Amino acid sequence: MLNHLQNEWDTLMLEVYTLKQNLDQARKELSHALYQHDAACQVICRLLGEKEQLLGQLEENQIKTDELRDTIMNQAAAPAQQSVEVEETKQQVKEGIDKDLVKEMEELSDKLIQQRRQTKAPKDYPTKKELGAMKVVAESDLKTKDNQGIVEVSMADGAGAQCVVAATGTELAVYDTEKNATVQSSDLGSSVKAIGVARYFPNSAEDVIVASAENNSVQQWNVAKAASEQTITASGEIATDVTFTPLAGFVIIASRDGSWSLYDLQNKRVLNSFRESAPISQIQIHPDGLVLAIGLANGKVLIYDIRDLKAPTELEPPKEGTPVSKLTFSNKGVYLAAAWEGLDLCRVYSLHKECAFTDLSHAGKVVSSLAFDAYGGFLMTSADQEVRLFHYKNWKEPFATLDLGFKVSSAVFNNECTKIIAASAESAKLKVLSYA
Repeated sequence: MLNHLQNEWDTLMLEVYTLKQNLDQARKELSHALYQHDAACQVICRLLGEKEQLLGQLEENQIKTDELRDTIMNQAAAPAQQSVEVEETKQQVKEGIDKDLVKEMEELSDKLIQQRRQTKAPKDYPTKKELGAMKVVAESDLKTKDNQGIVEVSMADGAGAQCVVAATGTELAVYDTEKNATVQSSDLGSSVKAIGVARYFPNSAEDVIVASAENNSVQQWNVAKAASEQTITASGEIATDVTFTPLAGFVIIASRDGSWSLYDLQNKRVLNSFRESAPISQIQIHPDGLVLAIGLANGKVLIYDIRDLKAPTELEPPKEGTPVSKLTFSNKGVYLAAAWEGLDLCRVYSLHKECAFTDLSHAGKVVSSLAFDAYGGFLMTSADQEVRLFHYKNWKEPFATLDLGFKVSSAVFNNECTKIIAASAESAKLKVLSYA
């Protein structure tokens, strides 16, 4: 009996020993597997970070490459232009813009390209996290006589500039975003009937271009004097949009009948007039001054080389027959954003990628305004009572959605991108948002 019990005990101990060995081996294998999994996760995180960094570098290198290519093409085109036959040159001058003015534009464009390459956002420029944390810090009622909705707001250029001009009905109000108060108000009266466009002149906090929504009157209005400096009669029936060329003193005005004209404000004369095949709803010139974007009432967006105005590039619209409602170039001229009447999306065209595009959706809400920041990295879109903020590294998804509490007609960044000024479409109210 004792011998049998001894054998059973030995067998049990052997099984326990074997189980302990197997357990120890399993623990070692599990520990090794967990170590490998942790190492793999770290490698994946590192590779994802390197991927984002490389994509950013690729984007920047692509932009620089395209800028260099444009410069080389411009330089190569100069001798060829000089060798063109006399008859062909006469025809080009007749159909396009004066060759001396084109030369000035090209020289200025070269300077602007060089400046743009050297311009970088300051180290303390707002981040996505800071912009996403913006809240309403001030609200003001412009107290206009009819309390109509605000058509457009425009921010004065220049570091430290604080004023925006807001247009409602026949009135212009200058609002100081630092004082959070209206500092100037003017009624343009029967000369405009209803304001359609109101924008500050480049590098000015006094002069505003004002276009009527009901006739072909366009005025250079001085807000400090509360008086018109000059009145321009647009070539068409009703002026629909205005854009300033980088060459000081020259402005392009588009009309509903499909015509657009280049004006010399200093000498108060029309230099050239042209006509498109459909009514023009929007017109914008590239920050370098040599590319012109025209939005038509049939939904098409045309891209012209302003030097010869021949064979425009036609950008694909999301829907035919829907008028273009907004057009804006990014500050560095790499992107063109467009919106269409009644559509809940805006389309961002990459001009350095053969006009490839990305659609930014507002999920059933009609887009009412578009605005890039001063360095072209952020895009703000407005629809209904919200604004959405996008970053150029991922146009498809907004990094922030801000609720304004009223239907937004127009919204802009201030020059430092520390504030957003939004206007109501239903009353004369402004809201200022900030993260500070």
